[in-house]
Amino acid sequence: MNRTFKTIVILFLFLTLFSKAVVSDVYNVRYSVISNGSDAFIPLLILTYEPYCPPLSGINCANATTGEVLGGEEHLFYFNDSQLYILNFTPAFRALYPNYSTLLDQSLNGARFINGSWYLDLTFYPPMTHVHGIYLFNPKNLCIEPVNVSWLKLPRGKISDEINGWRIVLQSPSFQKWDYANVSDVWVTMSRKALKWSPRPTEVVNLSVFPIYFILKKEGHVKNITLVYLNMNVTRDDFVPPNTPVPGYWFPGDVKIVNVTVCKSAIATPENTTGRTNITSSNMINITKTPPSTRENKTLSLINATKPSTEETKKTICGPAFIILATTTGLLLKRHRN
Repeated sequence: MNRTFKTIVILFLFLTLFSKAVVSDVYNVRYSVISNGSDAFIPLLILTYEPYCPPLSGINCANATTGEVLGGEEHLFYFNDSQLYILNFTPAFRALYPNYSTLLDQSLNGARFINGSWYLDLTFYPPMTHVHGIYLFNPKNLCIEPVNVSWLKLPRGKISDEINGWRIVLQSPSFQKWDYANVSDVWVTMSRKALKWSPRPTEVVNLSVFPIYFILKKEGHVKNITLVYLNMNVTRDDFVPPNTPVPGYWFPGDVKIVNVTVCKSAIATPENTTGRTNITSSNMINITKTPPSTRENKTLSLINATKPSTEETKKTICGPAFIILATTTGLLLKRHRN
């Protein structure tokens, strides 16, 4: 290896790993409380933005004027007014689609309560593919069943701004909609320098642990429902080995992660050669191949199911970073809501 080539390699690594070392990220967290008046679905999307300053581009990250998505994760909560659940769809997905062993992510496109039943418009993301369908959700058994309906032809259903008489108050109301429900849109950072390149107006906070929540109000009483805690101390240094990755966010300890299964009335059959899956006679599922570059690098969430202890939290805040390795372009393309 000649000296010139060595110099180029060293320069590239320096620009890639260290040029963003002192630049804090911006977090965009969106959620919606889709309520029927007694219970609710809460889709939560966490996006991480960084300054746009590609290696060898000549753009100094400290002087960047635009931002780009570094990665993101989406989670779906179910709230029955007494317990907050995170829904893990992997068991149901594997049962419905046995040809796929891995579920990288899922997205809730909409949720409607019609004639006493929840209908979910879901897209599943196994590697290099996405599977879209409409499903009935059974809250009692925490199971889903594919159904043959057109989402565009479904009525709006029952949408409420209350849960059992408690009025829903979003953390940061916006003009966006998740299907028909209002969306909270939070943009936060710990660095004032990030205001120069952040895509949207962003709040500078001095909290190393930042909560994402909504409020329930009733006759002067208030309930604070925390969905997730963000680790706000983020630098590029933590991407450099041998640092051990730590969660960039974690869920409260009282949140339960539950496995969603397939309802007994749905019987899975293997996929046919045309790429369409026959599950039941009433099923309508579309499976579409997508380029590897779009979803291939999507990773499972790097989080803890519970909030760390006080000692762990201090270590988390003082050093390691928010690491979510995810695709960027594909994640944005699927968000038709924006």
